[in-house]
Amino acid sequence: MLNATMTFNLIHSRALAAAAIAAMMLLLAAKPAAAQPEIFPTDFPWTVQPQFGLDAAARSSISGATCNTNEAGARRNCLVVFEDAKYAQFFQINPPTIRPGATINLVPDSPNLGRFRNLGAEAAGFDAGFFYVVNSRVPRILPPLPGEAFDPSFLASRFAVDARGLPVFPLPGTPVSPQVQVSKKLQEAIAAGIPVGGFPPQVLDRTRAEVEGLAVKDGVMYFGFRGPPVNGQTLILSASVQSMFGAGPLNSAQHLVALGPRIGIRDMARVTGGILILAGPIADQVGPATVFRWNEVTNELRDLGVLVEPSNRKAESLIVLDEDPEFYTILVMYDDIANGGPTQYNIPL
Repeated sequence: MLNATMTFNLIHSRALAAAAIAAMMLLLAAKPAAAQPEIFPTDFPWTVQPQFGLDAAARSSISGATCNTNEAGARRNCLVVFEDAKYAQFFQINPPTIRPGATINLVPDSPNLGRFRNLGAEAAGFDAGFFYVVNSRVPRILPPLPGEAFDPSFLASRFAVDARGLPVFPLPGTPVSPQVQVSKKLQEAIAAGIPVGGFPPQVLDRTRAEVEGLAVKDGVMYFGFRGPPVNGQTLILSASVQSMFGAGPLNSAQHLVALGPRIGIRDMARVTGGILILAGPIADQVGPATVFRWNEVTNELRDLGVLVEPSNRKAESLIVLDEDPEFYTILVMYDDIANGGPTQYNIPL
């Protein structure tokens, strides 16, 4: 349940959001109909205590986060992943404070891990009592050893949690607990090359594919690609949880969304009636981020607005704090900023 402090802060935040949105709607009414809505950050003062990660490299490479919820929608425990770490980390949200907690290892402590620059964890999701993590392409710093089989690129992992949103096995888990399931099926599909329906020449293979977003909803995993573009559009690959972690081949489908020229997916988050997409430049560079809502059933895409400030950062992580009939309250975190620089936005619907 929400405590008194969280309830007060949420009510206060909603009141501020309603006022801000009313002013924004007046501003948008004066704009041409084709203009992209502009979303400015709130002045809600988020802090992180203590710091994320076990070192500076991790806390400056936050790449994805997600939270579990109970029936009332109250956040209990959340999970953050880092590009430059071998672990993920739990944290709690108690506005205006984020409190990092225990870490959890998700990949075997292989002697070959030192041959990779990082483990490339890029996104996290939650559904039906499980946290999920996906890695993207992992660059090597040394050539493979003879007969080397382990490759952390494009692995999908998951582990079950209790009603609090915490695993029941010891943390951090070294060696990795057998209760952490790791699937190589996405890795194998990308290694073979993913043909996209309607575009026969287009194949997403290991040298070009970049997975940066993940949402898990109603037993289906949705992987968002930052690149490469497919005829100017962006790819989302969907696969059932059962086919990803169960026996048999991967049963997947491809979806193309028109986010804009050279724009890819940076993160994803499930909401009622769809999935929010945090989008940004397809290359690894700074630039304004845009938020879309995608309906995974109808493929309808709605542009909710561009995050005007800060425009000199790489938006990497999207958490939905609250769903209101009139707006979403979201928390965005950024790459190359200590502790992600958490910034709150209220997005009118």
